[in-house]
Amino acid sequence: MLSLPTTHRRLDVKYQDDSSLNLIDTLLFEVWASCAREDYEKRRYRQREGIDNLKAQNPAEYARKYKGKQPNTKNYEKILKLLDNGLGYKDIKESLGVSGTTIANAKRWRNQQIIDKDKDMIPMFTETDLDQPLKVVKRGRKPFL
Repeated sequence: MLSLPTTHRRLDVKYQDDSSLNLIDTLLFEVWASCAREDYEKRRYRQREGIDNLKAQNPAEYARKYKGKQPNTKNYEKILKLLDNGLGYKDIKESLGVSGTTIANAKRWRNQQIIDKDKDMIPMFTETDLDQPLKVVKRGRKPFL
């Protein structure tokens, strides 16, 4: 705020409560804020436009470039070791300086690793085994499976 010429006058006691200076400062801040917002939106629009063009023209290059934010596996492994040793969220937060969300993400990451590993395994039953109904054997009054 001290970079505005009108704010330098506020250092003088007689201009501190001047309403016209307050109005000018507010107006300048509003103009600069709107220019900054417009610039931000324009950059985001152009970035999205470039990404969409790349996705349409070269899907392989798009898949190679835009993978999203990757997990910090080293940090996750430290968190998971501490969790396995019986430490609670509060202790892990204090020792590693991470948030509770990061700890939950580490747990979710481990579960996803287990699921991905299980996908490669051979299933115990084939689909045809599961589709066939079981035969009901009647003994006395109550049917048994």
